[in-house]
Amino acid sequence: MLPGKVHIATSNPSDISCWHFVMIDVGLFYRLFLKELPVEDFLQKKQDFPYILHPEDYPELCMNIYMIAEQFHNKAAEYNNIVRGLITALIFQIKSLGVLNNIDLRNASYDAIAPALNMISASYQSPINIALLAEACNMIESTFRRTFKASVGKAPMDFVYETRIEAASSLLREGKYSIGEIAQMTGYDSISSFNRHFRKYKQMSPREWRQI
Repeated sequence: MLPGKVHIATSNPSDISCWHFVMIDVGLFYRLFLKELPVEDFLQKKQDFPYILHPEDYPELCMNIYMIAEQFHNKAAEYNNIVRGLITALIFQIKSLGVLNNIDLRNASYDAIAPALNMISASYQSPINIALLAEACNMIESTFRRTFKASVGKAPMDFVYETRIEAASSLLREGKYSIGEIAQMTGYDSISSFNRHFRKYKQMSPREWRQI
């Protein structure tokens, strides 16, 4: 995961799904296994990157991720070496898409705000405010706001709204629900608030998004 990029780890209430997670510390992996390569090889001009990848669009990259998850699950002989090779290939695949620019290879810690991030990911459909997030992290609100902004690069509630809009954008593409239903499913009490936030984060209306 990249700093400041939302990740939604829940399904729609009416859907059944199975989740597998592969968390890769790129900075640590680089220091341990790719030291012979200059760090500049991993920094390049920023490009637009789709943070939700669809297998039909990126078959080789998605297959690589699937194979890594399978290796961790099965743990066959030499799986550590196999995973190391697959992760190396994955890093270069993602690098070619321009996503590894501006990664802090010093591996900044997000432990202090991890409870808030987990709450947002699991409960973005529910009412969330600064007080709840700060309490989850055992911080006073002013300290929490400052720590969150320093770690993620955006204010806590901006992150909440962006998480909701990312979920909504996926639901709009599915075409199974009306815009009003999607607004309610992603934590909005009114269509006007939903439309305003969607346009802020996607630079277009929900209806326009659904049509592209």
